[in-house]
Amino acid sequence: MYTLSHQQRVRVCKALLSLIDYRHLWTSEGPTAEAKAYLDQYGGPMSNSQWILYQVAWLVWGRPADVKVQEVMHLPAPYAKLAISLLNSLATDGAAVDKWLSGFEHSKVSSAALHRIN
Repeated sequence: MYTLSHQQRVRVCKALLSLIDYRHLWTSEGPTAEAKAYLDQYGGPMSNSQWILYQVAWLVWGRPADVKVQEVMHLPAPYAKLAISLLNSLATDGAAVDKWLSGFEHSKVSSAALHRIN
């Protein structure tokens, strides 16, 4: 996996968490205490799909995750495609991650009007 800069990791984590209405769990410094508590609680109140994306965010942050590729592939559309394209970007380089972020930030997916996973 390509090693991301701190800023890239923060932006990717916030992007993923915005899909599940948990963006507030990440600051420019990284995960909050609340974010770590949810991790210790295996997602706490999160649905299974939210928990899967949450684990992907932690994987991006650099923490080993128990999420399986099969679980990511079975996320509802368009979340599976987003997560898989992110994983592909991570395997490529920083420019690919920046391109993923740009695509995410300019898509309807990041819109508040989008149906969120619950």
